[in-house]
Amino acid sequence: MIGYVTVGTNDLKKAGAFYDRICGELGMGRFMESDRLIAWGGQGRGAGFGAALPYDGKPMTVGNGVMAAFAAKDKEQVDRLHKLALSLGGTCEGPPGPRGTGGFYAAYFRDLIAKEEIGGLVVGLPLHLSGDEGEKALEARAFGKWLGEVTGLSVVFWDERFTTVIADQAMASGGRNAKSRKATIDAAAAAVMLQSWLDANRS
Repeated sequence: MIGYVTVGTNDLKKAGAFYDRICGELGMGRFMESDRLIAWGGQGRGAGFGAALPYDGKPMTVGNGVMAAFAAKDKEQVDRLHKLALSLGGTCEGPPGPRGTGGFYAAYFRDLIAKEEIGGLVVGLPLHLSGDEGEKALEARAFGKWLGEVTGLSVVFWDERFTTVIADQAMASGGRNAKSRKATIDAAAAAVMLQSWLDANRS
C-alpha cells in the first residue's frame, strides 16, 4: 500500500550525506534526485524513502515536509485518487503527471489539516465510568502523540464518556430512525465531544 515516505529537511545536502550512509547500510541507493528531493530504494526492499525541501517553500517543521505516498496500480488510478482527494476538500500539491526521466508518474495533495489552517487537535479519551484510564485510553494517548508528531499541531485529550449516548438521544429526538443514526453516530459523538471542549474553554 505504501510506495514511499519522505521526511522534510532544511539542508538537502547534509540530509543526503546522512541518509546515503543510513540507506546504504540497508542496501538502498539513490534512485531519484532533484534540486529539492533525494530518494533511496532498492529492488525488493519495500517502500522507498526520501528527504525533501518542503514543496510550499516554507521551512521544514515536524509536519511540513513529511509525506507518505500510496502505491497506485496505474496512471488512471493516480488520476482518480488525486481527483477524489480534491473533491473531499484536499488541496493540490502537484497535478498528475510524469516526474523525472524514469517514467515515474505521480500526483500530490495536501489534506484538510493544512487547508483549513487548523491550530490544534482534540482527541477523545475513552475513560472508564470511574474516570480511570484503561487500555483504550492508553491507545488514544498513543494515537494523539503520533498525530501531534506528524502534523506539528498541539493535541489535547478530552473526556468522551457518554458522548455516544448524548448524540444518539439528540438524533432520535430530531426524528432520525435507528438505521440512519447508526450510520452517523461516530461523527455525531465526535461533534458532541468537541462542543463540550469548546464550551469548557470559552474565554
